[in-house]
This record gives sequence, C-alpha cells and structure tokens, in this order.
Amino acid sequence: MEEKKKKKKEGEGVKEKKEEERMKYDSQSAEVKVRVKQLQAEMVQSFATPIYLVLDPNSGEVLGRRDGAMFDEDEFAAWLAGAVQKVK
Repeated sequence: MEEKKKKKKEGEGVKEKKEEERMKYDSQSAEVKVRVKQLQAEMVQSFATPIYLVLDPNSGEVLGRRDGAMFDEDEFAAWLAGAVQKVK
C-alpha cells in the first residue's frame, strides 16, 4: 500500500526555526548583548523589540521588516514566506 505524502502548509516549520533563532539570541553573554545592540542601531535604528528583518543572504538587502509583535502564527508565517520569496 502506498503511503500518501503529507503536503506541508505554507510556513510549516517556521515556528520551530523561529524558536531556534530566539534561543540563539537569548544569550546571557555581555559580549553578545553588546553586539546585538550594535546590530540594532546599524540595521533598524531602533532598540525597540521585537523587530523582524528578513535579509537577502547574497546582497544583505532588507526583503521584509516587521516592527512589533505578531501574535497569529499563520499571519507571521505568511509574512515570512512572502519576504523569503523575494530572495534573488
């Protein structure tokens, strides 16, 4: 009997990746905290959080920016997928 492959929903797996990246950021290292503040000043000119950026890995161009929390996982996944599709 053939197994049916489950189709992935748009953005499936995003939550797990988001949590993984969040764990990397939540360092208690003073050096890491200073570097994060430097990046915030350079990239978004703000120390407010959260601010989400999606960058083109080749050019560094900002493909998506979201200032403020997004509490609906499906909405966040759709926003993220839309920004990622802009990668050249």
